[in-house]
Amino acid sequence: MSWSGLVEAARAPSAGVSGLRGHIVTADLLGAARRPRKNSAMATEEKPDTTLAVDLAAAGLSTVGIGATEGGEAWFIEIQSDYEKQAKSLKQASFNASQSSSAEGDDTVPAELALSFRESANMLKFAMTQRSGRNSPGIKRPSRMGFGEMKLEEPVVEVDEEATDEELFSAMQGQWVEVECLLRVQLRSEEALEKAKLRVSESLAFDGSLGKRAAASGKLKGTVFQALLAKADGSAGATSASVGLTECSEEDWDGLAKGADALRKLVRIKVQDDNDLKAANGALTSCAEFFATLAIYGKRKRLDGMGVITALEA
Repeated sequence: MSWSGLVEAARAPSAGVSGLRGHIVTADLLGAARRPRKNSAMATEEKPDTTLAVDLAAAGLSTVGIGATEGGEAWFIEIQSDYEKQAKSLKQASFNASQSSSAEGDDTVPAELALSFRESANMLKFAMTQRSGRNSPGIKRPSRMGFGEMKLEEPVVEVDEEATDEELFSAMQGQWVEVECLLRVQLRSEEALEKAKLRVSESLAFDGSLGKRAAASGKLKGTVFQALLAKADGSAGATSASVGLTECSEEDWDGLAKGADALRKLVRIKVQDDNDLKAANGALTSCAEFFATLAIYGKRKRLDGMGVITALEA
């Protein structure tokens, strides 16, 4: 559902918005939620539609940024509160999946929850930058979109080396949640850290290669990925030709199948279509940023990787 659709639906009677529960409505809606109001002494000016915020809250929707001035303390508190709520939801889903996996064999976390948490973490990172006074034209406000509307570009793993220690630690806290909840790894030694870092890097490289091949052949990435998983599981009919990758050699197809299987075994997101792959890619990118940030923060504090993780878990 588009943001404008959410806005219109939220203005409808409460019975009409019950189906919107679970959507995250953020300050990106503020522009759509504003409407001109006449001031008797001044020209038309725009003010937040607080009635809409009430409607959204009544519908059980998050209203981060609505009714709060961007950059203000109330705005920051709302963003921090939303982040904490999303983190709690992701941790609970991860715990529930872990508990049920022994019986059902499925420990995956819904892609929607992973995406919602990543968006809230990005927003908190932006808010902390604003709060520190380091905001500049080069630091953009993160966009937030509904799960079915994702238009993610190929990610770039970056760490702001000018960030304060507080900003780096805060970023790692969010990334650590994803490492714990979305990766099948046990980080209890420096060796395990390096191995996990390599696995994340390899899965990101695989995903990039898969995306390029799918785009070049005009096929959906998710469709090719499912065929690769079938190949990894031993299906003789899951060939490159079966999904239209006619120029892919058997050797390359075998290599891609191993990459797909490695990603499936690493990431705790059930990948069934393109949107799920984008969510998995976002989680992997965030985890890669975690390892990069950990190295910078550890160097500043003269701590090894496990020392930083101990601080995160304190």
